[in-house]
Amino acid sequence: MTKGLSAIYGSIAFFALLHFGLSATGQTERAMAATFIGGSAMILMAWAIWLSNRPLWLENWFGGLDKIYLVHKFIGVSILLLILIHFFAVPKLEAADRLPPAGLSALTGWLGSPVGMISMILIILSIVISLNRKIPYHIWIKPHKLMGLLFIAIFIHMLLSPVEIFNGKSASGIMLFLVGIFGTGAYFFRQFNSGKRAIEYKLTAVNQLERATELVLTPSTKQKIDFKSGQFGFVSLDQKGFDESHPFTISSAPSEGELRFTVKVLGDFTRRVRDELKVGAKAKVEGPYGRFNMQIANKDQVWVAGGVGITPFLSAMRDMKVEDDRNITLFYCVQETKQALFLEEFNAKFGDCPNRKLVILESNHKQFATTEIISEAVKGELNQYDIFLCGPKIMVDGLKKSLKKAKVSKNKIHSEAFEFR
Repeated sequence: MTKGLSAIYGSIAFFALLHFGLSATGQTERAMAATFIGGSAMILMAWAIWLSNRPLWLENWFGGLDKIYLVHKFIGVSILLLILIHFFAVPKLEAADRLPPAGLSALTGWLGSPVGMISMILIILSIVISLNRKIPYHIWIKPHKLMGLLFIAIFIHMLLSPVEIFNGKSASGIMLFLVGIFGTGAYFFRQFNSGKRAIEYKLTAVNQLERATELVLTPSTKQKIDFKSGQFGFVSLDQKGFDESHPFTISSAPSEGELRFTVKVLGDFTRRVRDELKVGAKAKVEGPYGRFNMQIANKDQVWVAGGVGITPFLSAMRDMKVEDDRNITLFYCVQETKQALFLEEFNAKFGDCPNRKLVILESNHKQFATTEIISEAVKGELNQYDIFLCGPKIMVDGLKKSLKKAKVSKNKIHSEAFEFR
């Protein structure tokens, strides 16, 4: 994630250098500070729009699309705070205090301020709604899609700002103009390119499991997703209520002809996936995404799965060859053993292999994944292992902290964000 965050922070730092070092004189310190804050919010909005395009090459900068979504969420919170500060910090000018209007700035008096005010209110509302995880996805996604249009409105507001507050011909003004073009282009790219990277499949089975649903998809053409174990894709179907794409981890092996997704029944949407999806529906799958790859890690590995967090390990298990000589210990954390999905498959792959161990931990019997339990099971120093974590946020975050206290190197701890919103 370091490279991606450095690029974001670097763009803000470069803007600060231009704004405070090379901007034209004649503006008050308050105006300079206020417009720097507003300009920073605009730069972050452009980043957010670009990241929402899900460019595959940017995954290497951030360490996976799940990490990009976490950054996207952080950017949203930052934009909210910056816009509020900008609104209260920007100096209020009376008409008599402004320079005589000329050209585009002649519109400022009757259009620029209302555009800024309306855009600010809508952006705040959109971000607040976007950050509220209790709002159903089909409602949540609608204001989220407006962010591109609101960015364009903010861009117009910037162009119409009076020169006493912001000089568009300054070095920082030119940079923000380019940022506005970039963000607008990214928004329209998303609108016209959406779905074009997806590959067509057909839903051939909906298997109801213990508190989960397995979707089986067959390619409609010779083209299919070329993925690695641990990756995920965005799935949309042509059935009413399922046309919005949702991210699901791929649970099939890369060598399989069919594509499988195992979906935990957690809310209204996943319950409808279980009860309402019809076999034969056309599906589109975009991806693959994710950098949760156990194949490129060291020989000694620990896998910790919480509930449906087992899905990336399920794909990796199904991809295991007989000659696979990795030393793998899997901790499967469930409330009760009967809730463990595909346990028979795991027992078959792990049971008769001396270099693989499966440990079931039942929370109802006060059995939890801790550094002490893991260390005892592997009978070795934890810092010698690559440790993969996937499950509820509270489990993953807790283990990360305790593993770091146990002197496990940060680059040996791999995790995938379990929740995108």
